[in-house]
Amino acid sequence: EAIARRAAKIAENENGRITDLLGYTPFSAVSLYIFNSNDDLNQSNIGLVTDINDDSKSENIAKSRILVPYPKNDSLFKNKLITEISSLYIEDMIYGGNFKDVMQNQIMLSASEWFIKGLPAYIAENNNNSQIEKFRKTILANKKSNIDLVIGENAKIIGQSIWHYIAVKYGKENISNILNLTRIIHNEQA
Repeated sequence: EAIARRAAKIAENENGRITDLLGYTPFSAVSLYIFNSNDDLNQSNIGLVTDINDDSKSENIAKSRILVPYPKNDSLFKNKLITEISSLYIEDMIYGGNFKDVMQNQIMLSASEWFIKGLPAYIAENNNNSQIEKFRKTILANKKSNIDLVIGENAKIIGQSIWHYIAVKYGKENISNILNLTRIIHNEQA
């Protein structure tokens, strides 16, 4: 119960900052499920059953659901929670909330992993300046790779560094402009 209350307080406190940065507020409430450990999350059956009826075609595909295990560390927990909330908002913003929109938009826009995973990582880190050395090492290790082909943790770190650069060089308010333009023209590289 204490962890759930802490999660609710973090989500409430950070929601305004996240929506301001993204320039997007979701249309539906977010359900937040907190687990005592990663093992508890893995044993959960949340999301395994879906109703098959006419209404399911227009329902939010993720049902605005976030599942977060408590990693026994408050700062890691806060980071993970902000990352998950940001990810949900970004995917909802870019791809749409219902099944039909998601399918249409995924066909038209296939955003790179650095683009989709890097922004939530950037938002979750309160001070990205402390990450500069990590950014530099990851970029140097992948400098011969096509940025669109980099996956996993490296894609997240490279994306985080790119979003950090954009915020420092052009201002945080331009992040929402980039996301809106991406959503409209269906191309992250524009």
